[in-house]
Amino acid sequence: MRSAPPYKDTMLYKTQLSGASVGIVMGSFAPMHRGHIDRILRAKKQNLGGTLVIVTGSSQDAGELAGMKHTKRYRYVSEHFKNDPLVIVASLDETDLSTQDRLAQVQVLWDTHVAAGAERIWYTGASGHAGSLPLSPDERLVADGESAVCLCTATVRANPLAHWDLLTPPFRRFFTKNVLVMGAASGGKTTLLEDLGKLYNAPYSFERLIHRGVNTPTN
Repeated sequence: MRSAPPYKDTMLYKTQLSGASVGIVMGSFAPMHRGHIDRILRAKKQNLGGTLVIVTGSSQDAGELAGMKHTKRYRYVSEHFKNDPLVIVASLDETDLSTQDRLAQVQVLWDTHVAAGAERIWYTGASGHAGSLPLSPDERLVADGESAVCLCTATVRANPLAHWDLLTPPFRRFFTKNVLVMGAASGGKTTLLEDLGKLYNAPYSFERLIHRGVNTPTN
């Protein structure tokens, strides 16, 4: 079996965000769903400089406890926006960070990925979430409006199949299992596989195993 290619951080090849203002979206994204995408894209469109997305995590956050490692969440969010020059994704491990340290780390990420002079505008899911964000007194906050896609991440995490179409494609891997269907020729494997794919809206593929000169379909 071939090993997976080494991971390449696509954010390293992006230039700094620059403009009069830059949006910032911060969250654990466990998992990332359409509500998050809606917020990030609104932040991008409302700010000429684009958006900085910070993927947070700690050793005991909900994502880690559900088996979604912070490092993988960062990779999957980065993958989703790898071709968008106006969205830069950064990672912040909040384990054992004090409030002051958290604020300082956010500033480091901002200075790294955003050109000097841009106004920082925060975007959040609801005004009640503002208390968890490391805002300075002079910074603006934009909460989701009535037209936003409102989803509870915990609800999506508890029942991912019911919200499958709302999950961003990279994050579907956390909730996906590979199934191998084997059997004798003309036993109905292809039909079974196609029906399962239609039922669960899941991708599937066909392979052929050549054994002793005889083509035997393996799904």
